[in-house]
Amino acid sequence: MSRVTDLVKTLRTPLALLALVLLAAFVGSSCSSVDPVALQVGQWQLSNKDFEDQIQPYADAYLALGGDETQLHPTTDGTWPTALTAFLLNEQLTSQLAVIAAQDRELEITDDDRADARSQLEQQFSGSDGTSVFGDLAGSFQDVLVEGTAARTLLASGLGDDDITDDLLRDVYDANQEQFGGRSFDEVKDGLVEVLRANPDLLFQAVLAETAQGVEIYVDGRYGQLDPLTGQIVTPSGADPAPTTSTSLDDTGDSAPAAG
Repeated sequence: MSRVTDLVKTLRTPLALLALVLLAAFVGSSCSSVDPVALQVGQWQLSNKDFEDQIQPYADAYLALGGDETQLHPTTDGTWPTALTAFLLNEQLTSQLAVIAAQDRELEITDDDRADARSQLEQQFSGSDGTSVFGDLAGSFQDVLVEGTAARTLLASGLGDDDITDDLLRDVYDANQEQFGGRSFDEVKDGLVEVLRANPDLLFQAVLAETAQGVEIYVDGRYGQLDPLTGQIVTPSGADPAPTTSTSLDDTGDSAPAAG
């Protein structure tokens, strides 16, 4: 088995790389019903009211596309399942980090980029008959997804060797150090470079992790909490896992472990 394959198998999921850095940037969770902020990423804030206004339209769109209604049943106190709220916050957390990363690299998001991103999202939110429900989502959620998708596209086309800095490589190593079997940073550094070059998704996550070091991240604890194993906002311990998917970095084809 090649050296690169060994390292790919060590970094089981891009989200594992993000976990420790996000924890360092994470301000905390609050269960206060009077706190006006559902999610804050740097200077960007999502108010509790705006977030609550996003949930029902998303649930309606989800059902219109054939989603499982049992996943949307409110809890006994009438609130939405934390699995759903955590998922929606994760979408916006990743989008905001992508926007910040693009700004840090002086990548300008143009109206054409936004139009292309909206077209992508229209397709993603389309049913088998071709009808899109993206326009039925709350306007604030649409805006975040459009901006985040445009930023991700710019980053995907712009990231390269210049972004694989010693600092970024050190972050990857430090976040996964216990998994390298005692090997030093110098011993795995060249292999990490090869892994990041060969896996654009992993490089993207590494860039997000680097970006997260410079911003404050806050989530209202009523909607989820940051999981130290995945770096995502998830349901509290003992609850059903958030409905997320992860990309396997194992080039043998094994699936990455699910969040939860």
